[in-house]
Amino acid sequence: MIGIFLSKMYELVLEYARGDFTAQSSSKQHKRGLVSHVINQHARCKMRFGLQVLAQLTSTAVSLRTAARTAAVVGGGPAGALTAVMLARRGWQVEVIDALPSPPAADDPSWGAGERSYQLGLNGRGQRSLRQFGCMQRVGRFAASVNGRLSFAQVGSARGKPGRDAEAIPGTAFTETRFKPPGTPGAEKTYVTRVLQRDRLQACLLEELAAGYAAQVRVSHGLSCVGLDLTGERPVVEALPCTPRSSEAEECEVDEAAQCRRRAYDLVVGADGVRSTVRKAVCSKSGATALRFADSNERRYKTIPFHPTAVEGTAADLNWGYQNKSLGLGMDALPTMEGEMVGVLLFKPLCNHICNHIWSACCSSSLSL
Repeated sequence: MIGIFLSKMYELVLEYARGDFTAQSSSKQHKRGLVSHVINQHARCKMRFGLQVLAQLTSTAVSLRTAARTAAVVGGGPAGALTAVMLARRGWQVEVIDALPSPPAADDPSWGAGERSYQLGLNGRGQRSLRQFGCMQRVGRFAASVNGRLSFAQVGSARGKPGRDAEAIPGTAFTETRFKPPGTPGAEKTYVTRVLQRDRLQACLLEELAAGYAAQVRVSHGLSCVGLDLTGERPVVEALPCTPRSSEAEECEVDEAAQCRRRAYDLVVGADGVRSTVRKAVCSKSGATALRFADSNERRYKTIPFHPTAVEGTAADLNWGYQNKSLGLGMDALPTMEGEMVGVLLFKPLCNHICNHIWSACCSSSLSL
């Protein structure tokens, strides 16, 4: 709308400069001088008004461009932290609001235990995105590489996929499949998959914010978004302090007795997960709808540590995998940069007792493969 108005003002100035106003004078010759005078006076008034408005609007537009826009990113996980990086690189002032405490530093020795969090794999697209926003170098220092797969199966039934270097290990229930290095003839991928714990990736991105964007980004941990007020010109985030329900809890207890903090922003980004408060507020107050798909393949999971360093010669640069369709069990384990593995056991809710049995066995025997 402002652009259209500025365009009209510009046309008005050009009209006057070309003398189009005098060309529209009365066709009656005997009134030509008077009408020309009136029209020119009118044109000058319109031009002065137009130039004043044009100057005011230009000044406003410049101030809008130069003023720091503010954004709240609700949720400080990998998606929220990277969103903050992206906004900061474009000149925004950002506050990241996260209910959970900050994770340990990316170089903390506890990450090498094989028991913290679950692993995320970064494929070529993920690595390109992190590289585009200047984060991949830091993330790469704490990510392991995956160069193939080690499949667990019944003896004699393991098979490699066509086109890959698959080899059944004699007398075992394992099949080792190694990918050809990127750039070599017949290579399956143009990149090497990098993996690290989800919370360790979060730690890397938070450290990137602190190192490169401390003047623009503030991270507020222990603060839960409990509502979003959309009635004014700018969205208002309502937040309360909270504490984790346990040392490893992914949910927090909100302090209902505390004073609710209300703060307005130019932009609010919801990166607060499947139970997003931001999404619920937008849907309830704006008439928008969120498309949710039915969970037809519900699964639970438990993380299991594996210690390949305990057995000499055990490959630790592979994705270990196992499936038991009759029990509905699946397992994938990915390496840490320290050489240990983080396994994730997926199971159907009805198989919870089986998983608990496996978990107890792992805890009592410190499983090594």
